[in-house]
Amino acid sequence: MTVRGKAKRLKALTILLACAAFSACDEGPRVDVVFRGGTIIDGTGKTAYVGDVAVDAGTIAAVGDLGSLRGLQEVDARGLVVAPGFINLHSHARYEGLSTASNMLSQGVTTEIINADGGGPLNLDEQLRDLEAGGLAINVATNVALGTIWAEVNGTEDVRPTPQQLERMNALVLEGLGQGAWGVSSGLDYKPSYYSTTDEVITVLSGTAAWRTVFTNHDRVTPESGFSSIVGMRETIEIGEATGLNPIITHMKVQGHEQGTIEEVTAMMDAAVERGVYVAADAYPYLAGQTSLAALIIPGWAQ
Repeated sequence: MTVRGKAKRLKALTILLACAAFSACDEGPRVDVVFRGGTIIDGTGKTAYVGDVAVDAGTIAAVGDLGSLRGLQEVDARGLVVAPGFINLHSHARYEGLSTASNMLSQGVTTEIINADGGGPLNLDEQLRDLEAGGLAINVATNVALGTIWAEVNGTEDVRPTPQQLERMNALVLEGLGQGAWGVSSGLDYKPSYYSTTDEVITVLSGTAAWRTVFTNHDRVTPESGFSSIVGMRETIEIGEATGLNPIITHMKVQGHEQGTIEEVTAMMDAAVERGVYVAADAYPYLAGQTSLAALIIPGWAQ
């Protein structure tokens, strides 16, 4: 081979290596997916901002301006919101629906907290095993079902529990939390929990503060209180404050003669927060509510 031929081959090899090096540098580090230019709401309370989110091996790998990071899949998220999966704190999901959960996933919900309103089985370990056996398309956690515990120990009639029954109910609550329950749910608007007094509920929930979790309650809106939502919400806060659980007001609302008093409700919540009691609520996204007619208009003694 001539000197000129060797020079041409060397030049070609140099160009090839340079191109390869340039291409490798251009690619940079790679992850599975990068969402580009979305409006990020990260769940910390921070103001929304535009940026990128990288996901690798099922985990969020980086957030921010990720111009040098490349994804095997690149998603143009401009004009869209990028946020952590939403948690449905009050789920009445049917077991058979959790294997696909298409209605929830399409709304951005990735975790369902079941056994709402104090209803659900006593054995949470068994419940979760049954759910897993049926297949899950979504994360699922359980609440301790206070209404079920009340009915199991004290029955369905309007009778006062004995000290021994209160102690047994408390033991079942703590047992459920020990099984990994997310929190404690109650529906004091529904029988037989309706028959319990505030003090009895506080006694049943004693010792739960160590779990640093929540007390969600479908507040009592009863004929005896003049159908006052505010009275029911105040009771939920009182129970949470007395037990050391964070009270969650279920379906925060004011209706009937209390319409227009939402500022009183938020002021009540703010006052509790100032006392060191974190209070949260879920609210209907529409101007309506739903429950059974029996719970709404028939006095407890007549049911």
